[in-house]
Amino acid sequence: MEIAEARRCIAGRLAPRPAVMLPLAEACGRVTSEPLRAVMDAPAFDQSTMDGYAMASADAGPHPLPVDQSLSTRMEGIPRGTLRVATGQPVPGWAHCVVPQEQCSIDADGLRISDDTSLATGQFIRRRGSSFRAGNEVLPAGTILTPGAVALAASCGCTELPVRRPVDALHIATGSELIAPPALPVGWQIYDSNGPMIAALLLERDIPCRGEKTGDSPSTLLHVISEFMGDLILVSGGSGPGEQDHTATAFEDSGFEIHISGVNSRPGKPLIFATRGHQAAFGLPGNPLSQWVCFQVFVRVALAAWNGLPAAELIAADCDRGESWECSGGDGRPTWTPARAAHDQGRIHVHPLPWQHSADLLPLASANALAFGAPDSQTGRIPVLITHHNPSPL
Repeated sequence: MEIAEARRCIAGRLAPRPAVMLPLAEACGRVTSEPLRAVMDAPAFDQSTMDGYAMASADAGPHPLPVDQSLSTRMEGIPRGTLRVATGQPVPGWAHCVVPQEQCSIDADGLRISDDTSLATGQFIRRRGSSFRAGNEVLPAGTILTPGAVALAASCGCTELPVRRPVDALHIATGSELIAPPALPVGWQIYDSNGPMIAALLLERDIPCRGEKTGDSPSTLLHVISEFMGDLILVSGGSGPGEQDHTATAFEDSGFEIHISGVNSRPGKPLIFATRGHQAAFGLPGNPLSQWVCFQVFVRVALAAWNGLPAAELIAADCDRGESWECSGGDGRPTWTPARAAHDQGRIHVHPLPWQHSADLLPLASANALAFGAPDSQTGRIPVLITHHNPSPL
């Protein structure tokens, strides 16, 4: 299946997850399932933005002014004139402006204002409802809750928010050659890098992931998949056509329907995608670079669909035409190149991180993007999928 068709297939098979209410302290990183509307104006009253004096008139006159030092929460009974206010405190409706205290002096006769002080209408007053009004939508549905969004919700009096239900994920590492420290490799044994990588990729998206190792046992793999009651299964290795590749069979025998069995992509050709009810499962190539590419290009589509969000799309980025960009493999498959993206004078610029084979982990240590194919011969731009939310500055 072609890459674009495979991404459409994944998105089309998965519906947004139901909503759950989460406390604000647990909501960061989640996606809102409903819009949040303000229940009050913000600010809720005319507010001073400076420590100073609220003035009733633009005409301060040459003489010292009497100052009322009292401040009622309800702003009742305060005579029109001059009122001492602090930053964030309410100002009465008669206030023409606020004069910062740095431009004033107090002596025995009262308040004196510097001759060159501006007394413009509304100066240093934040009017009621100037940020938003009661009933305004302040967080649309589909908002990824950043710390700032959580703060905004808190300012509206929220203690919890409706968000898409968190994903329950399982990663299965196949292959009897995989070991974990502190054991030392013997013969053809290697350390498992896919398990920690998948766990980190999911944790980056606030998705906890438990791991299982099934070796080369098809019965163990089938048992683990059959018993899983969560949402997402990612199987490392075993998705190809070899004698030790049991992933497709295990999916089918445990009730999954396979929708994708192989994609025209380098790396990533052996990708499998299947569903069982609300569950999704991916068979990923065993080599770590291939697995990283498949997660970024295909698994992220599933995570976006579950959150009711569009999948991340390729964007055009600048690059140096003289750098080494591979267009396709020897069999004609379009190629993904790990890359380093950075902001450069308001545009995205990418540099390739050449890879030698699909098990090459070196480029992944600094990659934050995937470049697709080769640069355009006329514009010098190349399609790029950003894999990290914030490309670093140069």
